[in-house]
Amino acid sequence: MSRPFQFKQFTVLQESAPFKVGTDGVLLGAWVCKKKPIHILDIGTGTGLIALMLAQRFSLAHIDAIEINKQAHDQASKNFKNSPWNSRIHLHNTSLQNYTPKGSFDMVVCNPPFFIASLKSGKEGKDQARHSESLQIHEIFKFSTQNLKEGGSVSLILPVDQLSRTTELAESYELNLSWICEVFPAPESKIKRILLEFRKEKRELRIDQLVIETFSRHAYSDEFKAITKEFYLAH
Repeated sequence: MSRPFQFKQFTVLQESAPFKVGTDGVLLGAWVCKKKPIHILDIGTGTGLIALMLAQRFSLAHIDAIEINKQAHDQASKNFKNSPWNSRIHLHNTSLQNYTPKGSFDMVVCNPPFFIASLKSGKEGKDQARHSESLQIHEIFKFSTQNLKEGGSVSLILPVDQLSRTTELAESYELNLSWICEVFPAPESKIKRILLEFRKEKRELRIDQLVIETFSRHAYSDEFKAITKEFYLAH
């Protein structure tokens, strides 16, 4: 049984969730747009981690969180109810393909399934969370093109080897890459993840870099501590 993950202002129960709290979700929740969105969509909320982080960061935001997996949905529901922001987070047990929003969004976020050709675990819930058959990147972009407000953004975290393909897909839906953060596990490592922001309007591309750890396990870099200090107890 997985232990609850305690953050500074909320707790994530995860014993029945197919996919647990991980660095990818924390990075995305801490990194996305620094403006003040009013209506946010979290696609594939899982435990509800990113929705909770965004509710903490943006005090005026109302967040719709969708989750296709019933176990994950029920786990997220508990986490939202136990949080200080339950009234501002609205959970839907559905797929993106079947979701009909009541309005448009200032921000769409997703920590998407990205294992395209890798071996599956045989566990339906975990495979649904990690593999792309149930949610394709182009479906996220299609939805975003149709449902983003003027000036809105869609943000993802992906393996670095999917950068070119993802950027090309975005352009086919008239979404432009506006911000990229290259994530390094350690100073001498290769880039492992990329944080991406896309917008309808064209902007000068911003490129940042982030190193997670220094030269030993759990010895976090100053920039990683800075971006996560409002969430991690140790920071």
